[in-house]
Amino acid sequence: MPKMNRAERRARLRDLSKLQPKLKKTGFSFPVDMSEAESAALLFRDCLTNMKDGRRAITAALLGHRLYDATETHCPSTALRACKSGCDYCCYVFVSLTAPEAFLIAEHLVADQAIESFKLAASPLVGLNARARFEKAKLPCSLLRDRRCSIHPHRPLKCRNHNSSSADACLAAFNGSQQALPLLAPLMMAGVTCDIALRTGMYAAGYNPVAYELNEAVLRIVETDKALERWSGGEDIFAGVQIDGSIAPHVKNWIEETAALIA
Repeated sequence: MPKMNRAERRARLRDLSKLQPKLKKTGFSFPVDMSEAESAALLFRDCLTNMKDGRRAITAALLGHRLYDATETHCPSTALRACKSGCDYCCYVFVSLTAPEAFLIAEHLVADQAIESFKLAASPLVGLNARARFEKAKLPCSLLRDRRCSIHPHRPLKCRNHNSSSADACLAAFNGSQQALPLLAPLMMAGVTCDIALRTGMYAAGYNPVAYELNEAVLRIVETDKALERWSGGEDIFAGVQIDGSIAPHVKNWIEETAALIA
């Protein structure tokens, strides 16, 4: 990203702000325009620096999900999706999420009085990496109930963007096939872009933009007194929680450069 003087930076931020009404209404374009990704990052930064909102992390997570869902609604590829309720072959794998998304899930579990059942289901998954998670008796997601996601409206971006055009291929993968899944690329890219924009907004707002293993992150929240307040205040309540380190160097560079622009 080229260096900008102060006037150029202000003009760029104004241009990014002009993209936000369209983003909120119809989501990302196909193919994704990186100016839209920068504009979304600015939206997330604004959410996370709104000190009047004590739930600003959760507000940011909800915004990310709305942006993705709006994109999905206007994506022609959605018609090719084979995924449906009760199809749970992808619910036995390692899933990572951002801190705001973990807080959203924890809030839902509290409201649903499901904390204890979650703890019981999540405890066998703690400490398992992606390979161990799948190989150890195909342990299901701690949020899976009767082959259905118990938090489906609040599921993370990593789950939202995982859409296949073939249930048979997913079953084969579940049974050990190494053949690539026929994932719907436009929806995958939209979810990845939204995730990167959220993490960029977090970085610009002064928060650690890493992704955490879902079970360990949500467990840490429900077992930590005033977790949301303390994290929002800058405390690293997730110290020691397993991190998803799969982010590519060029993506990391984009996050840092874009965060510097919008900070």
